[in-house]
Amino acid sequence: MTIFATTVTATVPTDVPTTFRHLTGMDVPTVFRGAGPLPAVTAVRNQTGDWDAVGQTRTIVLSDQSTASETLDNYQFPHTFGYTVTGYTSVLRLLVTKGVATWHCTSTPNGTLISWQYAYHARSVLAVPLLWLLMVLFWKKYMRAAVNILQIQLHGAPPQSA
Repeated sequence: MTIFATTVTATVPTDVPTTFRHLTGMDVPTVFRGAGPLPAVTAVRNQTGDWDAVGQTRTIVLSDQSTASETLDNYQFPHTFGYTVTGYTSVLRLLVTKGVATWHCTSTPNGTLISWQYAYHARSVLAVPLLWLLMVLFWKKYMRAAVNILQIQLHGAPPQSA
């Protein structure tokens, strides 16, 4: 099947282990607030463990009342982790079989480079045009908005102008 992937990056002033711990321990509803027609995450349910071992699972609840299941399938502290998203109950279930997310933390002279790739696996050739539109028009903006929130969290509050 066709796979659509997109990546966003950001640099934060914290070291790699601190950044990695923040990412794996993030308060998901605080970070994923929605963008355009894409719903916000409102809750995480049934999480097994601290999201720090392969095989752990959780259910993501979205503001449109849909859900999706995440399974942590890669965890290599402090550099990379990844999870597979399945069981979509939204209209997305008609377009994709799964989503695969991979996060990387790389040391830089100024802190850590965060790289987040998300790949949707199209359910059929018929889903490809709609999935392409979703990725181009909305999904990367959703990802960018989430990473911007993570940057603020890891930088602290931006300076206030007088």
